[in-house]
Amino acid sequence: MPTYCTVRGLFDVVARSISVEAGSQYGTQKLAALRFVYVQVLKQGWSIAETPYPRKVWPLPQVISPQEVARLIDAAEMSFHRILLMTLYATAARRAEVAH
Repeated sequence: MPTYCTVRGLFDVVARSISVEAGSQYGTQKLAALRFVYVQVLKQGWSIAETPYPRKVWPLPQVISPQEVARLIDAAEMSFHRILLMTLYATAARRAEVAH
């Protein structure tokens, strides 16, 4: 096992650990530390184009079952609200669109 590390090897190890923590603050700190090593310690250029910035993970929206939709529509007390809910469901309106 070698007792030294190449710059590219260091970059690969940190890049791999950053992608595992996609979008976390800890991953961003590792990226900043790697940039510091390149620019301040090794006096090498830092290419933003080659930087492996982690992608932010967005959760998938929850989909409710047809039975839950029917229960929601049936729970409306006024016919106006029931028609409004049916229209919103039929047009597949998003939550933000409904809120306005």
